Amino acid sequence: MDVIVLAAQKGGSNKSTICVNLAVEAVRQNDGPVTLVDIDPQGSLTKWWNRRASDTPALVEVDLENLETQLAALAKAGTRLVIVDTPGVISSHVRAVIKAATLVIIPSRASIFDVETLYDFCDLVESEGRPMVFVPSSIKARSRIGVEAIRNMAAFGVVGPSLSDRVDFSQSLNDGHSAAEIRPGGDAAREIEALWTFVKTRLRKRVSRSARDGASAPTHKDAIL
Repeated sequence: MDVIVLAAQKGGSNKSTICVNLAVEAVRQNDGPVTLVDIDPQGSLTKWWNRRASDTPALVEVDLENLETQLAALAKAGTRLVIVDTPGVISSHVRAVIKAATLVIIPSRASIFDVETLYDFCDLVESEGRPMVFVPSSIKARSRIGVEAIRNMAAFGVVGPSLSDRVDFSQSLNDGHSAAEIRPGGDAAREIEALWTFVKTRLRKRVSRSARDGASAPTHKDAIL
């Protein structure tokens, strides 16, 4: 089972929106079962799930004091992917889920205020020895500030496909949908498809690297791919 944690040291980076869309895309591509975990006190992910008619992806509450045991139970129950939404602060709770992560996704807007927060947060993820990738979020297409932001993120590590500032992302949240569900084949849907393909590739590389190094790695049966 893989655990993806969406985390950033600044609010408004679209963590919850990315959680929603990646989870639904994983289900759509038969990469589930997928379980969502919301540890953000604002509860945006939980509120979206409560508005949703479908019962997939699932949503569970976790006791962070017993996180390892609960994740093991989810894996035993057949969950292949857990996606965790976090608050925009560095806290003991955020540290706990990062420590359990297979991959940490750090979204960031183009503002220099957002990019500057990456320093401390990258130090935290690196201190836990977790792999991380960066996702430019709400980027204005072909804008100078967007290009500069992506270049700055690349100085910290691997940068994934950008997500543009599109109405479908916000509109779909109103009734518990994803962008791909309200407009299949639309620009927002294609961006999420590209991001999920990128994330799956990173997870596959992790499995291959662990096997090559002789570490205890999940089997291909347990992995997403």
